[in-house]
Amino acid sequence: MKTKIRENLLNHAAVKRYILKKFKDDRPHLEFSRVSKSALLLLEVQLQQRLERAVHAHRSTGKTFTDIA
Repeated sequence: MKTKIRENLLNHAAVKRYILKKFKDDRPHLEFSRVSKSALLLLEVQLQQRLERAVHAHRSTGKTFTDIA
């Protein structure tokens, strides 16, 4: 499945802050201060693919998207 980025679903600044905070909290000996554009793009693509699979697999009843498979 080839996913084409249509729009940003992630707030890149918030994702960067979260990643850097996790490194600081969980692995303080690693002094990371940046997150690459390619890492953010990969996360964006993975999220879109996950959502595409979830929508495709969702049951056909109701009016609310509820299942993340």
